[in-house]
Parts: sequence; structure tokens; C-alpha cells
Amino acid sequence: MFVATSKPTVFAENIVNHFHLGTFFNGIYGSELDGTRSDNGELISYIINELGMDRTSAVMVGDRKYDIIEAVKNGIASIGVGYGYGSENELQDAGTTYYCKSMKELMAWFLR
Repeated sequence: MFVATSKPTVFAENIVNHFHLGTFFNGIYGSELDGTRSDNGELISYIINELGMDRTSAVMVGDRKYDIIEAVKNGIASIGVGYGYGSENELQDAGTTYYCKSMKELMAWFLR
């Protein structure tokens, strides 16, 4: 499991460490301070290629339509979550593969 954010990696790492979440992730990926990989689609593609991931087993979890759109562009499944900023309609309209309205539902999805 990885963090993928358009925020600069250095800031994402600080946020993850501040909230003691580092043990939950295998890596943190973001943009560079010079703007490289600030586009989420470019970042997702970079992560998939860098790690040699199989697109059929990858899934992007996001709370906004932009997350879902970039997952679709990169040929991976997506899970729209209802506990963030986007609405269910926004996520469904963007083409989310699955929708989980709560963290409990998301955990159940991964444990199925």
C-alpha cells in the first residue's frame, strides 16, 4: 500500500510521520519540489512503472473525481470513498469501479 499525492513528497512524508501512519504504507510518492510528477496521472504511471506493478491487481483509493479519473486513465481499478471531500455522485460520475461510504466498508472490501 502506497501514498500517492500531488503534494511534494517531502511534505507528504512529514504529514504521514506526524500522524504516525508510516507503518501502514510501503512507500510515499508525491511530486518533486520542481513540479515533476505534480500531475496525479503522471505520478500513478510512474509508481506503476517504477515498482513493476500489475495494473490488474492495482487499485486507487480516492475521495475526489480527480483520483478516479487518473485511475481510469492508467487502466487501474478505483475505490471512491465517502469520508473525504467528494460526494458519492461526483465519484460515481467520474467512473469509480467501487464505492465505499466509510472506512469500515473500505476495510471490509480489502478483507473480502
